[in-house]
Amino acid sequence: RIRLAMSSSFSSPFNKELFEMEWAPMENGTWTSLGESDLSQRTAARLKADTDFKFRVRAVNNKGKSRWSHELYARSKIEPVNGGGSGPGFSWEQTPVDVSITFQLPPGVTKRDL
Repeated sequence: RIRLAMSSSFSSPFNKELFEMEWAPMENGTWTSLGESDLSQRTAARLKADTDFKFRVRAVNNKGKSRWSHELYARSKIEPVNGGGSGPGFSWEQTPVDVSITFQLPPGVTKRDL
């Protein structure tokens, strides 16, 4: 899950302002709405692990809707599978007391170079 916080300067304390947020995977670009809310923090949950996402937000009030914000980019975390996992050029294993990370060295690099 990815949590986002929004802030805005209200034009008037009597102006009820909502935020509308959408997210989309970078790979296909189909936007999914998190709906409108007066909460300043929203959480996109149940996202596919180890995936790049884009987010956008706009303000909504009694006068209408603002333009969409610039897109914000984030990546969901890698979920451990059987006590570990891997990514580009690395792997890891974890126990309740220890985490071991293994990196691939670039070609030609030796232990001595480190």
